Amino acid sequence: MGFVIATHEGVFTLRDSVFLPTSVIPKILPSLLALSQQRKFRLRNGDRGIERARHLLIALGGFPTLDYAAYELTGYQTPIAFYFYPNSIEQAIKVLRENGYVESPRGSVILLPKIGDFSNPIQRVFYDSLAVGGRGILDAIAVTRKFPKETESPDYLHFLLNMTLKVEQDIGGSDHLVSSRRMRED
Repeated sequence: MGFVIATHEGVFTLRDSVFLPTSVIPKILPSLLALSQQRKFRLRNGDRGIERARHLLIALGGFPTLDYAAYELTGYQTPIAFYFYPNSIEQAIKVLRENGYVESPRGSVILLPKIGDFSNPIQRVFYDSLAVGGRGILDAIAVTRKFPKETESPDYLHFLLNMTLKVEQDIGGSDHLVSSRRMRED
């Protein structure tokens, strides 16, 4: 279902999204499926080539998501990778290859197959962010704070904020965080 990420031979991790409420899981399944079929690219010389790829791929038509799309919506978190749903994945791969890009597990230009509903772009970025987990959870919070009606997500935000409070309680509250910070500074 896309919750498991293989990191290298015999080692795997679980996406943070596995811990989301069960009511959210059906809504992020298309995103998880797309993420499990991602294709990563970088320039042949090892350069990430994100800006050049953005221009090439947007000209072909499609839909940016995750890092760059969330940043454009919220201004929160500097993007580190360019995720894109091209109208034609074959055409996008061809254009990238013609322009010096190679497929690489360390690529920062990531093509995703169009799976699911794209009628509400803000909601799609929101669900993709929840599905990818990690820093995507923070992007999802930023998107839902800025666009609560479009994401239809006050319950998800409430859930995420409760998770934050639980972590704070589990580690002894903010006093513990302050004292830990002071210990590192001393």
